[in-house]
This record gives sequence, C-alpha cells and structure tokens, in this order.
Amino acid sequence: MKTCWRPFSYLIIHRQAAQDRLNAMAEQGWELEKIRFECLAKFRRTSRKHLRYFVDFTDPKPKDPCEESEYLRLCADAGWEWVEQMSYWNIYASAPDRDPAPIQTDPEVEYQRYRKKVGRRSWIGVAIVAAILAVYALLMLPAFGRPYSPTAGELLRGLLSSSLSLPLILAALPLFLLWGLVYLIVLGHRLRLWRRDVEDGLPLSAPSPRQAGVLGGVKLVCLLLIGGYFLLLPLDSLLNGVVNWGFPVGLLIGAAILVFSDRYKGLPQYRRRARAAAVFSVILLACMLFRGPARALFPGRLPPGPIVAGFEDDDPGKRTDGLLGSHANWWEKILPTEEEGPWGLVSVQAWTWTSDAAADWAFALEDLQGMEETAPGLWRQDWGEDQVDLLLRRGRTWVRVYWHGDEALDRQALAEALERYLER
Repeated sequence: MKTCWRPFSYLIIHRQAAQDRLNAMAEQGWELEKIRFECLAKFRRTSRKHLRYFVDFTDPKPKDPCEESEYLRLCADAGWEWVEQMSYWNIYASAPDRDPAPIQTDPEVEYQRYRKKVGRRSWIGVAIVAAILAVYALLMLPAFGRPYSPTAGELLRGLLSSSLSLPLILAALPLFLLWGLVYLIVLGHRLRLWRRDVEDGLPLSAPSPRQAGVLGGVKLVCLLLIGGYFLLLPLDSLLNGVVNWGFPVGLLIGAAILVFSDRYKGLPQYRRRARAAAVFSVILLACMLFRGPARALFPGRLPPGPIVAGFEDDDPGKRTDGLLGSHANWWEKILPTEEEGPWGLVSVQAWTWTSDAAADWAFALEDLQGMEETAPGLWRQDWGEDQVDLLLRRGRTWVRVYWHGDEALDRQALAEALERYLER
C-alpha cells in the first residue's frame, strides 16, 4: 500500500488548521495512519470517497480516565472513529457509511476549555523554563566575553571537549528560550482574538498556513535538536560515560508508572512514551556495561600517559572525546628507590580541538597569569625548588603538567617529554 510522510506542524498551532489539512489530504485520496513527534504525519492511499476528519480538544492528563474512555465511546456512537491523540488534540475520522456531525461546535465552550487547560498550563510551563534558562544564561554569560570568567570558561571548555551530547544542549537552550517567548506571545494573541470572536458570535479564527508553518518550523527545529541529543547520548555513554546508573533506572521506573498507573493507562501517547523510555533505558544500560571494552578499542584523539620515562602510571585517568575537542587527564608518580632517592608526582591535563578557531578560543581560557613563555609555545612557572607548572602548545593540541617532586629531577627533561607526547 502506498504511503507518504508530510510535515504536520499545524497540529500544535490550531485545531481548525489541523482539521482543514487532514480534510484536504482526504480529498486527494489519503487517510491518516499516524503522527509522530508532533510534526510528521504518515498517510496511506485510500479508496474512500467521503472521508472526513474532526479534531477535538482533549485533556492529555485526565483526572478521571473512565470519563475520558466514556467520551471516546460517545464519539464512536456518533459516527467518529478515533485515529490518533497528540498533545491536546484527539483526531477522529468519519466511520464508513456514516455522516457524523461535529462533536463540539460551540465557540464559547471551545474557548473556555482551551483557556483553562492549554492556556494556563502553557503559561506556567513556559515561565518555569524561562526562569531556568535565565539562571543558565546568567551563569554562562561571562564565558562568552572578555575578560573570561575562569570558572565559567573552564566549565564550558570542559563540556565541549568531554561530551558528544552536551554541546547540543548548549546550542539548543537559546532556541528553546526563543520558542517559549514566541509561544507566549502567540498564545496571548490567540486568546484575545478568540475572546473577540466569541463576543461577536463568530467562529474561532485560525492562523494562516504561513503563520502555522513558521511556528511549527521553529518547534520542528527544537524537536530535531532533542532527537539529535537522544541519538548521541548512547554513543556518549559508551565512549565517555556521561550518565550514571540513575538515568536508565529512572527511565524504567517512569515507563512502569505510565504502563501501570490508572491515570495514564489506556492513553495511546503515554503507551508510546513508555515503550520509548523502556527501549532507551535498555540501550543506555548496554552502553554503560560495555563502556570499558569500547573505550579500549577506540583510540580517541589523544593518547593516554605516561609522558615521562621512568614514571609509573599511577592513575589511568580519563579520556573523553566531544564534537569539538578531546580531553585527557591522569597522574604519574616516581617513588624513591633508596631512602634518599628522587621522587616526583605529575598531574597531566591535555586538550586537542577539531579546528584552529576552536583551539584558539579554548586556549584563551587558559590561566597564564604568572607564567613566563621561556620558548615558543612553552610557558613555565616555578613555585619553589620542588614545584613547577609547565604548559606546551603545538597547533590545536596542548598539554599542561604540574610537577611536585625532588629537585634532582631534570625539569628540562620534563619539557622534552611534553614534546614527545604531542608528537605521538
């Protein structure tokens, strides 16, 4: 059977716009099969000649599931077959050989239901998200200007070089904030228009296809970013260990609540969410279990230590790879072979980046205060007879060590070891 997928952003904008779109497809010989991600609709060819659709408001979290089931039964008795539920809307198709009347045609009732349910929840939800994003912006703003805030700058650099999925969140948060503000404006404007339509005794006005398409397109981009995050998160868990056991376990508990709770039982969209959460949690658990072997097989962009000949690899440390860069850190130590023998302890941090621009930006976040450039690309700071801080940069890669040890150890040999590490 021939099928096709079509953008369906109208559904999240206006009931009448969604209904008109479905009826237009029905006139061309297509019937709705399912809607996914609140933006894509799958249609299949049909030979039905008098197919019609009706979109009706529904509370996605009904206080009384029995009442919701009774309402669906009444719609079926009236000649409407339930097809899909998405967000605040139920989608019905006319039953074969039936000519059903619209389920709800009173603009005043529709306006009140929408204002009390969708409007109130949207305002509260967007306000909470806006507050969270505002706090995030205040914390991260110093990292995007000069002088850099060391704490914010180091945090941002760490996120970009230690995770595949977190940079996508950083890029998506401003867009979500913009979507929330736009949606608040659109929601307020729509409610004012509907209030006027009700007072004038007119049908509730619908946005133009262009307006619905623009707003739906913004949300589509947001959904794509969310989808990209959930696609990268398993790989991120496999290579970088960015999630702990609480994440998949929490997903499994949430899926069980959606399946067995009377509040959500029988609601199609929550069944889909429960299945998705259960499958995703199993994938994450598998990635966490096999992280060690996968990390061992994956070379990454940075080699692990040690960097100094004669030092023992005391701590294997951690290597991570992000979309823009990679980071490695570990400890090395040498123990005295005799009572008065030399000893030392080295802490190593290394970074590499995928582009010159990213490397220059990240290097600008390095704290060079008090350090002296003793050779091209080599900075050094002595903290006394037995402590030294060295930083060596070669192109997109640099390594920084803090050495605390016996004076007898050759500090120049440590700088040469950094060179050999960067050559690997």
